[in-house]
Amino acid sequence: SSARKGGMDGGFLLNFRAPERPKDLPPTLPARRRGPVVRFDKERFMQANFRFVLDDGDYSVHLAMSDKMVEWDMVREVHITKDSQSYHCPICLEPPVAARVTKCGHVYCWPCLQRLFSVCGRPYGPCPICTDIITRSRGSLKPAVMHMLEPVKVKDQTTFHLMRRERGTGLTMRAAPGGGASW
Repeated sequence: SSARKGGMDGGFLLNFRAPERPKDLPPTLPARRRGPVVRFDKERFMQANFRFVLDDGDYSVHLAMSDKMVEWDMVREVHITKDSQSYHCPICLEPPVAARVTKCGHVYCWPCLQRLFSVCGRPYGPCPICTDIITRSRGSLKPAVMHMLEPVKVKDQTTFHLMRRERGTGLTMRAAPGGGASW
């Protein structure tokens, strides 16, 4: 048995000994990353995965640049497409009742959020998932509309629609029926 930091090897207690490592192996290099490191951004995640109903206003900049972030104050309602296993309220672990979405993108039941604020004793508190501050104030929590996604099975019949996008805009619309593509 070999001495390690003034102690003894305890492998004999377990009746186990690891094989000796060859000393002539070349040093291993860490795996290289490919491409730039992209930092996770909650707002970008929400804009990519949720659909927003917006208040009236001028959105010409957003139509021209599809990556332009929509301000949270402009959002009236959030539409979420879900399957049967996703989006349970993390407080009560049930499907959300009168669902609300926080600015950080987490979905809760409205009664659970009311209970959270009453326990905190103030009209704001930490998000139970990410600890961002969420407030009860009007405009901070947006109503969520859940759309059930039907799973596609083998041999299901599916209908596709031709879509088109005008040059210089990020808005995609359904092409006119019977009309050929202009490109």
